[in-house]
Amino acid sequence: MIKMHLSSVDIGMYIAKPVYDDAGKLLIDKGNMLKKQYISKLVNYGIEYIYVEWDKKSNYAEIISKETTKEALRDIEKFMKSFNYFDTDKYDKIVKIVNDIITKLLSKKNIILYVTDIRGIDDYTFQHSLYVCVYALVIGVELNYSKQQLEDLGIGALLHDVGKVLTPSSILKKPSILNSCEYEEIKKHSTEGYNIIKYIDGVSEDSCIIVRDHHERYDGTGYPSGLKGKEIHEYARIVAICDVFDALTSNRPYREKISPHNAIEYIVALGNKQFDLEILKVLLKRINIYPIGTHVLLESGDKGVVIEANLELPTRPIIQVYSDYKNANRRSRIIDLKKQLKNSIRKVLA
Repeated sequence: MIKMHLSSVDIGMYIAKPVYDDAGKLLIDKGNMLKKQYISKLVNYGIEYIYVEWDKKSNYAEIISKETTKEALRDIEKFMKSFNYFDTDKYDKIVKIVNDIITKLLSKKNIILYVTDIRGIDDYTFQHSLYVCVYALVIGVELNYSKQQLEDLGIGALLHDVGKVLTPSSILKKPSILNSCEYEEIKKHSTEGYNIIKYIDGVSEDSCIIVRDHHERYDGTGYPSGLKGKEIHEYARIVAICDVFDALTSNRPYREKISPHNAIEYIVALGNKQFDLEILKVLLKRINIYPIGTHVLLESGDKGVVIEANLELPTRPIIQVYSDYKNANRRSRIIDLKKQLKNSIRKVLA
């Protein structure tokens, strides 16, 4: 389902949400196929946007369903909150979560992630851990990691913030920027997390290193050890990028999320200063920065809606340009930005 400007819809599309006029009168119910007369009717009522079903979204894969997500979050929470009396059953469930994601990704190697937000604030740590795991494994698959490498990467990514179970809740949920003392306290979570999981049977040293080093930065400004460049384990370099990307695109107690394209612009701007640029390029290939239904302004001055992603160049999607929506017979233009290299997206419209 996507929101589309009336100028961009086509006859034959299906209405995904009921359309009402300003007085609350039903104009067209959900499930109806758009016809020429329906479009004219909506124009006459001054309707500019409607929700339609969009079968091209099948290009995007749902890595884990909402139900599976809820179950996985419960298992992650139970594991993290019982760190002082770990049992094999809880860890086996963590391994199962990772292997289920790996299986899904390996079945669709050309997958593009559709970045959506189903996160809340209170359980941010657990949801964040799950999403970081997904992003990291997408990169691992693209780098042709073996099944064992993927499992080690996935477990480390899923548990990268386990040390936060020892961080005071007042700091984790503080609705403002941390002061210097609070920041020093939260920085302890990486080494504390490492000390928690290194004693769990079955957790590899590579997974443990991710937990310890995911806040190291390429230029040596990170913590806990101030490692630089390739001194940082490749898995930790992967999770560092995924960690920041998901944090930026999630709502937090002290700020609202930012859009995926702004998050990527922020990370790209840091380039090889804080992150491994080559790994970042791999993630860029597999994240849909401009989701279907995003309304954009192009450098050419045209306004339109994203209708399809380009697998090779995710920053240059296919755009359906707004036409004169008062003329139901007029077809809107299609612009493939991959083929128009002098044109690009200037900004996302609200």
